[in-house]
Amino acid sequence: MNKKILLILILCILLSGVSFIVYRYINPVSGKSIELSFSVTEDSGEPLSFQVFYIDGSDTQYTNYNEEQKADIILSKDNGYSALVELPYSVSDIRIDEDNKVNNVILKDMSIIYDGSEIGLASNVWNSYEEVNDAAGEDESEGYIKLNITGEDPYVIWKVSSWNIDEYVLNKVQKENRIIKIVIIVLLWIMFIVFVKHFDSLIQFPVEILYNRTLIFRLSINDFKTRFAGSYLGIIWAFVQPVVTIVLYWFVFEKAFHASGVGEVPFALWLTAGLVPWFFFSEALMGGTSALLEYQYLVKKVVFQIDILPVVKIVSALYVHIFFIVLTILIFILTGMPISLCWLQILYYSFCTFAFTLGLAYITSAITAFFRDLTQIINVLLTVGTWLTPIMWNYDSTGLSGIINVVLMANPMFYIVQGYRDSLVNHIWFWQRPALTLYFWTVTITIFCLGTVIFRRLKVHFADVL
Repeated sequence: MNKKILLILILCILLSGVSFIVYRYINPVSGKSIELSFSVTEDSGEPLSFQVFYIDGSDTQYTNYNEEQKADIILSKDNGYSALVELPYSVSDIRIDEDNKVNNVILKDMSIIYDGSEIGLASNVWNSYEEVNDAAGEDESEGYIKLNITGEDPYVIWKVSSWNIDEYVLNKVQKENRIIKIVIIVLLWIMFIVFVKHFDSLIQFPVEILYNRTLIFRLSINDFKTRFAGSYLGIIWAFVQPVVTIVLYWFVFEKAFHASGVGEVPFALWLTAGLVPWFFFSEALMGGTSALLEYQYLVKKVVFQIDILPVVKIVSALYVHIFFIVLTILIFILTGMPISLCWLQILYYSFCTFAFTLGLAYITSAITAFFRDLTQIINVLLTVGTWLTPIMWNYDSTGLSGIINVVLMANPMFYIVQGYRDSLVNHIWFWQRPALTLYFWTVTITIFCLGTVIFRRLKVHFADVL
């Protein structure tokens, strides 16, 4: 059997297995929290102190109201005497403790919101409360509860488990997951069809890289040395700038802005875990983008395989990256951080960065040969990306949702930066984030295929424009 046909057949079988796993086991979307919304009307005009307690039906640790599952709310004219409280979608009981400073309180506009939309509940659910303490319901009409406070501890309890909120959320999540999984599978098969159609040109790049690996290694070593040729300290400058940058960011955020660490990990270590992959990505992308310009004397040689030039620049940046990985691990060990097998994942995420950057470099280097300003544009985009990627700030503590959350997670570097922190700080394996992993490799393979096609199409013109 022809080797090409055999390889395509094997990939087809593998893709069929991946499609089955995606549809059967991977759920990109999980149930989000719900929000309890209500407003208060009272006569005094003074700020009121309310508390919302809840019991999570899925948490067997707490079966009664407690301080761990409580939200304190100050209602005033500034917020229109309204509140929005985040609750787990599996909540079984809700208790609102009213302020005992006033005689009469009107609770109105009560609703449960999920993912920005109000959940449709029966018209009388809020008036069918389970218990009232130190208060008497004077008037109870639809969406409107008037309470006369009679004691020191007034509160109202609703039995929420019978409202089937969790069922509503899970049904909606199931529909969203089904749509997303079908889209992912369709995209994977479209990519496969494109790959088969352009098989010869796409497979040639990896083959050339493998065949010329010795030459790539020698050129990358030479590139790394010549970057600092003539300077007194030589290659030491390659390590000085990243170290200074880390120290500067650490001083500004921890000492000036009093940023705290994450869990038991000091802020300096947490910050370093996010900066190390970004340094590699930015340096490799900038180097790969200018590869044809720097080695234009090789581009004009007919016998030289110019396809390897972006690879040479990325491998050259990899040497500094390896140094910082080792340095970061040593710092973690010396500061008493527990050693984990998850640290080995850094090799996987380094390969992720290499593959993603290489695909981009093929696109940017080819276009830069015709449009030199692209180098400056990429430099600006990298500066913006430093802040849009969760490097200096903790994504997990922001509580972002909606379109902003989607945009941030759509950045492939989000997966890589979070992956380094998962390895060093959170001790989470990459297969525990199946949706993000699948998304990242879909984007990366697409960019690599697109990059090879663009590079091949423009390759014949490089010698004329350089």
